[in-house]
Amino acid sequence: MPVTALLGTKSTRSLTVRSVWAAAKREFDRGNRARGLLLLSLLLLVRSGAVVEALRRGRRPSD
Repeated sequence: MPVTALLGTKSTRSLTVRSVWAAAKREFDRGNRARGLLLLSLLLLVRSGAVVEALRRGRRPSD
């Protein structure tokens, strides 16, 4: 089952990405670089997976 099916609508996925981004920023602000980098890596993996999936389906990643 793809992650997008688990998360529902596009606005819900955007909210999730923003939440993880805010958590990563908060960890960097607190001086916890390892946890911040882990969260940013997670975002990169999710984004790159979304791009690959969109290209596989023949759509632009921003759609």
